[in-house]
Amino acid sequence: MAKGMLAVLFSMAATLACRGQRAPLRTRRVRVQLRSLTNNDNNNSSNDNTRDQSSQALPAWPQYAVTVLFDGACSVCLWEINMLKTRQKEVGDSSINFVDIASKAYQPERWQGIDTVRAAGIEGKGIHGILPSGEVVYGIPVFRQLYSALGWGWLFAAHDVPGFREIMEFGYYLFAVNRLRVTGRGQEDAEIRQVLAKSDRESGSS
Repeated sequence: MAKGMLAVLFSMAATLACRGQRAPLRTRRVRVQLRSLTNNDNNNSSNDNTRDQSSQALPAWPQYAVTVLFDGACSVCLWEINMLKTRQKEVGDSSINFVDIASKAYQPERWQGIDTVRAAGIEGKGIHGILPSGEVVYGIPVFRQLYSALGWGWLFAAHDVPGFREIMEFGYYLFAVNRLRVTGRGQEDAEIRQVLAKSDRESGSS
């Protein structure tokens, strides 16, 4: 439980623990995905312990309390997601839909058009989630939804307290913007930022 809090609320501590780690092999596939996105091609990567994301006629998120879009190529992210999956099995719950954006089966059009660049969240938004209504949320509110669904909502009670809320959000912001760099994925970080910068320029000129 305490580890979960450190991983989410004081995420910089978690990233420091990852210094010196080599980027996972799956990172190579994510980089290919980014190059495809730059060329307006399909976004593809690898898959690990995730629900089948084959094409469906209807959106999947309405039947879940929250759908979380996580980066399966991120060791820190995957550690926490696996912890939540284990908890979900323990309590016999199935209200969370785990979707790996690093899966080659990931299709942005199925998930509110959230592509891998946006889902990376390195501009500061962090992790993305989809509520049953189709609303897209990101950052700590996603974790609040996840932990509440599994009976751990009390871990985020401090987020309702002025002062603590700002500290928690700033700590997570620092993790989000530095996540790829401190986990050995500096090249991928640079590629994503180039795509984001290009998108911002195009938006500004339109």
